[in-house]
Amino acid sequence: MTINILVGGPREELPENFWKSSFSEDHWIGADKGAVDLVKHHKSLLFAVGDFDSSSEEEIELVKENVSELITFKPEKDYTDTELSVKLAIDKYHPKQITIYGATGGRIDHLLANIMFVLKPEFRFYVDKNKNY
Repeated sequence: MTINILVGGPREELPENFWKSSFSEDHWIGADKGAVDLVKHHKSLLFAVGDFDSSSEEEIELVKENVSELITFKPEKDYTDTELSVKLAIDKYHPKQITIYGATGGRIDHLLANIMFVLKPEFRFYVDKNKNY
């Protein structure tokens, strides 16, 4: 199984024709604002996760109404929303591959966190299963 995760980066940074692509066969997880955008575009989600600190009450309610599983966290936590979505995807589905969209644009702190989290011990095994760390 391949899982795609949409996180809250700027939408202008998504691949060209992102919303016009066929999503019917894809497995999606929405992290924070990514969940809101996926729901607004009528995409089916395995689950939504995050602190939703960048979402309005109306957007959170929209996600609650359209996603079968909503996993929320307080903004003060040990992991970013992206890290939580990856951790939960691994724990729940053991995917062969995870593709993350929306992780490289916008704020520099988010960019660096999204690039660097794979070096944390709990993620390194999944980055390259052929290596012994």
